[in-house]
Order: sequence, then C-alpha cells, then structure tokens
Amino acid sequence: MADFRMFNVVILGIGFMLIFTAFTTCGNIEQTVIKSLSNSTFQGSGYNSLAIIYGVFSASNLIAPSVVASIGPRLSMIFSGLLYSGYIAVFIIPATWSFYLTSVLIGVGAAVLWTAQGNFLVLNSDANTINRNTGLFWALLQCR
Repeated sequence: MADFRMFNVVILGIGFMLIFTAFTTCGNIEQTVIKSLSNSTFQGSGYNSLAIIYGVFSASNLIAPSVVASIGPRLSMIFSGLLYSGYIAVFIIPATWSFYLTSVLIGVGAAVLWTAQGNFLVLNSDANTINRNTGLFWALLQCR
C-alpha cells in the first residue's frame, strides 16, 4: 500500500513538472511571440494575459475546494491539465478572443489544480509520510 501511494506522489510530481515546464516557458516567451506575429488582427498582450490568469486564479480559490470535493482530485487535475494544454495550444492559431478566454479558463483551472494537488497529496500520505511526500513532490516539480 505504501509503495503504491509513493508511486502516486512521484507521478503527481512528474506530471506537474511537465505541465509547468510548458506553462512557464509559454509565459516567459509569450510577449516576444506575440510581438513577432505578422497577424494584424491579433491585439493580445502577454502581460495582460498573465494579469488575467493570476487575478482569476485568486478569485477562483473561493470555489476550487467545492469543485474538488464534488468531482474528486483526479478528475479535477485532469480537467485542469486540459485547460493548461488549451492555453498553450492557443499559440498555434492565435486569436485575441481565444487568447483571453483561455487566460480566464486557466485561472480557474489553476485554482482547481492546486487545490486538487493538495488534496491528492494528503490522500496519499499519512502522518509519517506527509513530509517526505511533500518534499518529493516539490523536488520533482522544481526539476524543470
């Protein structure tokens, strides 16, 4: 049982590492990519996008625990991971409306994702392993 729970924590850490490697890279270069677009109809700003993401993230933390309690941490993380993928995919065919819409959606998804992560980590730990599992998760997350 303990090995399976530790395996879950390792998979959680690797999954978050992959998601946030992509998201952080996208966030760091999005303004440069936007400025280099030859599309005259796109009027988005990477700075505005990040402001929207983190503003909605802050507000969505009020509803995230209810969402995770309703659908469970695994389904919450899957749903949120898809929202992160959608945000990154917006750069394939950029449009202003989709860029800002996915910024709002990823803000909600981030609140649900981090709440689900905490819940999942606790469910796969006990009083003796919570410190080890938390350290393992954060070590894997920071490998990016």
